[in-house]
Amino acid sequence: MESCCARLAVIQSARVESERPRLSRPPRYLLGLPASRVSVVSRLAGALALLVVGVAADVASTYVAIGSGQYVEGSPVGGAFIGAFGLVPGMLLTKAAGMVVIGIPVAVAGGTRRLVATLMCAGVGLLSLAIAARNVLLFLGILL
Repeated sequence: MESCCARLAVIQSARVESERPRLSRPPRYLLGLPASRVSVVSRLAGALALLVVGVAADVASTYVAIGSGQYVEGSPVGGAFIGAFGLVPGMLLTKAAGMVVIGIPVAVAGGTRRLVATLMCAGVGLLSLAIAARNVLLFLGILL
């Protein structure tokens, strides 16, 4: 026969085990990788793609707008860089300055390096796409 204390210990351990949820795999893993890495890597890749597409569209539409005589640089920083370094290098320096302007507040607020890089690339990419759309509208004569 078991003693009273031994039975009580078995009952208590069974109760503690039944209260714990049983998981076959820790919840932070998805597709064999930590869940945070899966989403962050894809967000960073998307932001980089957005940056490349935005910058390419901005440069191409700027050449079209300049060819039609409708181009006006809207940014004083961009105008200074383009005047000092030429069109494409000045535009790329303007994009880099924009990345710094976006990245510093995020970094100061405590964002991780990956988050800072993602927001910098996505922000400049979106702004570049908006500027490219503006240049196309200028070329088409919709904006004056």
